[in-house]
Amino acid sequence: MIAEQYGSVLAELPEEYRDRFSDFLAEHPIPFQVLERELQTYLTTVRLVAPMVRLFWVEDAEKVAATLMALLQNTPPTAPSAELRLVQAATRYFMEEAEDQEITGVLGLDDDILVVNAVCRRLGRDELVIPESRQERQ
Repeated sequence: MIAEQYGSVLAELPEEYRDRFSDFLAEHPIPFQVLERELQTYLTTVRLVAPMVRLFWVEDAEKVAATLMALLQNTPPTAPSAELRLVQAATRYFMEEAEDQEITGVLGLDDDILVVNAVCRRLGRDELVIPESRQERQ
């Protein structure tokens, strides 16, 4: 069901990110107000830890968080459940780090940007798409 309903988003993602994103798509719904609070808390933690981590670009984390917050705040609760799940999954993907690799800066935020951008494009929110090249983001 996940592949059928969200195939266009999954097709945009590199294969190594698809399973993890699919897992988040399969989660039970979480109220967006809860996700907004969790996102704020996560970003606060990232800001505190970032100065201690070499080659971690907090500005990129802030851009991803701002995009996700815009999606959370501007996707009505009456939107189709597929849209609500996409926003939730993208938010959870950003906040829940596999093996804490991103918080340590090992992988950076490139995967999060790809996920968020795929969701933005699927939802017709192209104005929220984040440049994928680090140079374009600066």
